[in-house]
Amino acid sequence: MGRVFIDFFESLGNTVLILMRWFLQITPVGVCFMIAGSVVDVDDVAATFQGLGLFMATVLVALAIHMLLQMVVYALASFRNPFRLMLMGFRVFLLTFITTSP
Repeated sequence: MGRVFIDFFESLGNTVLILMRWFLQITPVGVCFMIAGSVVDVDDVAATFQGLGLFMATVLVALAIHMLLQMVVYALASFRNPFRLMLMGFRVFLLTFITTSP
């Protein structure tokens, strides 16, 4: 009886992972069309891209500060090499950058 319960939730977890992977793969296409629709409606394209560039720069700086602080806290708390943490967490940091939206 217990094994059926465990198998059910493992299958449910795998299903959620498959759906999330599919969603993350299709998201860039949707974002591209959303941006294209916004660009078509804008009169001043230069100001729009300037604002978008400023937003991207702000996000990159914020993520860099977050990563730096996290590495410092990790080094102080564990007395280990923080660059190892950066290598292990690169996919997570990349995911946070990809999923950031205005």
